Amino acid sequence: MNRRIHCDLAAYLANAAQLIFKNGDKPEDQLRQAEQLFRDANFQYRTTDSGRPEGLVMNMQAPLRVAVLADARPHILYRDIETRSKLSLKKVGVHVYAADPSTEILSVAFAVDDGAVQVWHPGDPVPPEFYEAAPNPSWSVCAHGDAFESVVEIKILGPRYCFPIVPLEYHRCTQTMCRVAGLPSKLSLAADAFELMYRKDADGERLMHQMSKPRRARQGEDPAGTYYYDDAERLQRLDGYNIRDVEVTRELYYRLPPLSAAEQALWVSSCRMKRSQPAIIST
Repeated sequence: MNRRIHCDLAAYLANAAQLIFKNGDKPEDQLRQAEQLFRDANFQYRTTDSGRPEGLVMNMQAPLRVAVLADARPHILYRDIETRSKLSLKKVGVHVYAADPSTEILSVAFAVDDGAVQVWHPGDPVPPEFYEAAPNPSWSVCAHGDAFESVVEIKILGPRYCFPIVPLEYHRCTQTMCRVAGLPSKLSLAADAFELMYRKDADGERLMHQMSKPRRARQGEDPAGTYYYDDAERLQRLDGYNIRDVEVTRELYYRLPPLSAAEQALWVSSCRMKRSQPAIIST
């Protein structure tokens, strides 16, 4: 079944071009790959019921078919997502939290294998690494507490920003790996247990909690409005915290024993079952 998503044409073309030309293929092969991407995207111009132009819509086959562009060697894409919302994640749970219109992405830090950690912000083109990872079984996508990242991917990153949806079978969760190994599941405690070179940024964590929820209205502001700490200095500091979490997760992944095939399958089944259950607000 095709999934309909609003997408910025320029962003899609920019990412498609990066995927096509980075491999240095022959011109005729590049042209064939470009034609296939356009067939897969099946761009349509949609109007509202009243006939008013609504915008460009992409009928994107799931997953995005760029397997011809992907590297067959195994790779790991590490990621960490920072968000803010009117809702409390602890009170409502990840499904209600991610589905709420007030929930926004602040940044996505990511790295491939031992490469430098990069940061994506809303408005940037989707990183081509995500297009490469999504359809390719040689890639794994890893996060600490992947249940959060995977739901945010489905409910926000995909629909709002045209990120491809990575199949759950390709996901890896260092938090689950810690629990299976009998280690603390909290990232900071697991890093301490292994005496990792990279450790959680405690000051950055406090800043993250401050920025993830609305602040009080200041003098002269409408008391009914919604306001956040989002000045440039704090946002830059948050990027550093986001990057550090990816560095800690990556080092932790290398130190942990991998899940067995049976354990990974059980984890995938559990995640899929949780996705199918109605969201319940805790009290």
